[in-house]
Amino acid sequence: MKFNLFAIIIIFAIAKNQFLYSQNLFSFSANGFYTIKNYSKFPDIHPGYYFGLSYGKQFNDEYQWSEFYNYPQIFISLYAVKPGNPELGLILGICPEISLKIKSSDKINVKFKGGIGFSYNSNPYNYTENSLNLMIGSNITAFANGKVVIEKFYSDNLRYQFSFGAIHLSNGHLKLPNNGLNSLVVGLGVTFKKNEIKQNDILIKEFNYDHKWKKFISISFGLHEFGSATKPANGPKFLVYNLSSGMLFKNSASNRHYFGFNLTQYSSFKYFMTKQEFLNNNILLNSFTFGVFWGHEFLFGNCGFYTEACLDIYKPFYRNHVRIYDSDIGLKTFIKTINSNKIGYRYTLNLNKKLKIIAGLNLKVNFGQADFVESFILLNF
Repeated sequence: MKFNLFAIIIIFAIAKNQFLYSQNLFSFSANGFYTIKNYSKFPDIHPGYYFGLSYGKQFNDEYQWSEFYNYPQIFISLYAVKPGNPELGLILGICPEISLKIKSSDKINVKFKGGIGFSYNSNPYNYTENSLNLMIGSNITAFANGKVVIEKFYSDNLRYQFSFGAIHLSNGHLKLPNNGLNSLVVGLGVTFKKNEIKQNDILIKEFNYDHKWKKFISISFGLHEFGSATKPANGPKFLVYNLSSGMLFKNSASNRHYFGFNLTQYSSFKYFMTKQEFLNNNILLNSFTFGVFWGHEFLFGNCGFYTEACLDIYKPFYRNHVRIYDSDIGLKTFIKTINSNKIGYRYTLNLNKKLKIIAGLNLKVNFGQADFVESFILLNF
């Protein structure tokens, strides 16, 4: 898939900038793995296991942004996961991660470590050969994980660790079914720290910022399979187009804020209305949504992790579809009619003092339920 290729390029751009002159942390962990049964027809769950290998850097005060995160560790991690149920296959993941201190002393550190990357699943849903796996409907999925790590110092260069947390897999509604895989994990590991390597001055000096409001305009292209989380499977994929504009400002080396609007057009909505003669008085207009949003980007140099909350003002197709086809409209469904959110990675290219290009990948969700995955490019001027 083109968007997956684009996302992998973004991840390696992050890796290049963060690790090119910063190679001094290696970590290995062995973990137990227990999948949460999130639909009744799945067989009884059996425990599994996975291994993780991480390569990263302990950032220090030479990096202007690092003091805002209490001098974090940043990793690129590889995971090999073997769930206890054969229906779930073998999972291989790559994930950029950040480790943040919660509490520290001379002998023990308590940290949060987590990130979002990508994984390959060897045994996704198949109607004839693997019909029980309604959790994962595609070979390529997002791989999100978060855990608490308790780290004990053995020496200056060697540390033991105990961890517990959770893993989530989802393909962002790109291919159904997509209930998502949720698992609890617990493990033991070891981290080896090499001697500090001198930093490159380019990385140290590039994090300048000002407090001026600046304009932005963004275009994006998404892809999804129309339907609920489990059906209809094996359907066509539809493009989603989005135009965003507004204002942004970078108020510190670690934060950037966005305020603006989203105008989104779903070709799937248009297709459904045409075939089902649904809201056919103005099909094109009813395939659009419009909302106002606030976004926040955590900055790590030129790399960033983005979150967005949007108030959907105009959403005719979804609201009418819920009213006609849903028998029970509860609070959760109502919130989905007025709210949508995004999370994603982005990378900033500074062309000159006045013009920046920001590109990346977002996952669009409706109150926790995946809607589509988009790749975008943004001009900041």
